[in-house]
Amino acid sequence: GLGTSRSRVSKWENKLKSKYPGKAIHFIADRAACLASRPLFLTPEGFPLIVVALESPNHRGFFLKSRTVGNQPPMMNNPSSQSPDGLSEEHIPLALQSEQLVMAKSLDIGIDPPPRGAKPDMPCGETSTEDVLFALVLMA
Repeated sequence: GLGTSRSRVSKWENKLKSKYPGKAIHFIADRAACLASRPLFLTPEGFPLIVVALESPNHRGFFLKSRTVGNQPPMMNNPSSQSPDGLSEEHIPLALQSEQLVMAKSLDIGIDPPPRGAKPDMPCGETSTEDVLFALVLMA
């Protein structure tokens, strides 16, 4: 959802709509402390989508953990591991204001921990403001 971040979305909406005309774009806002403790879990089942990292506190990066089946093409030249059930898993860093095409059976979207020396995150339940924003662009 967007919660209190609706006004920040308008800053990015036109830019992404012009870059990806005709594609469905979904914005997701969360609290960094919550996303750090429990990444968002999606099951796109191979549907191609682009994850766009838009905003985070202290310029923290995002990460994607992708699970693909069998001989599905990898997303990048990152090392992946294959489990006995045939699922391959990749961990992909995603810098702020960058994007990554994903075609995965399942996907986690998370945020890196606070930088060394920075104030640690408050517990998730004690936060109230969404300070993380990213977008999903549906490519099919």
